[in-house]
Amino acid sequence: MRAHTLPVLVAISLFGCSSMEHKPPVPTHEPLSLTKAQVEFQKLYPGGVLCGSAACSTVTITVKGGCVVSADPPTLGMVHGQSNTVTWKIDPRSTGTVVFGRKGINPKDPGAWKREFERESPGAAEFSWFDKNPHDDNPANQKRKLGYNVDVIQDNRPCERYDPIIINDY
Repeated sequence: MRAHTLPVLVAISLFGCSSMEHKPPVPTHEPLSLTKAQVEFQKLYPGGVLCGSAACSTVTITVKGGCVVSADPPTLGMVHGQSNTVTWKIDPRSTGTVVFGRKGINPKDPGAWKREFERESPGAAEFSWFDKNPHDDNPANQKRKLGYNVDVIQDNRPCERYDPIIINDY
């Protein structure tokens, strides 16, 4: 009786596994199919993301040992006419205790930044600015590259500022 039971159990277990639905992981920054503009953007800015919705407007700041700072994505493009809150978050996998410094996300050109953004909420592990894209003074689809510094502190020691960019009206 046991000899006949084993093949039946094996067949049932194999059928059960083969009929299970396998879903691929959903990417956090890239849509399933890229638009022509997104492909162009990624060629010009490797690792960058062209964002057309609130789902991709988060920049993760990671700090490794010795205050080595990086941003994911390093370049964030905002689609023409798309207004979003851009949020920078400290990666919880960063080395040591990492918080935003007093300036947090600090524009290189405060005048240009003020036309483009409104500060929403500074915080120790999260920093947000509302992107007014487009602003009133911009002719249609004029791409604007806006540099900023990321001001972070690792284990009570200020790190050298990191300089990613945002490109509005891409």
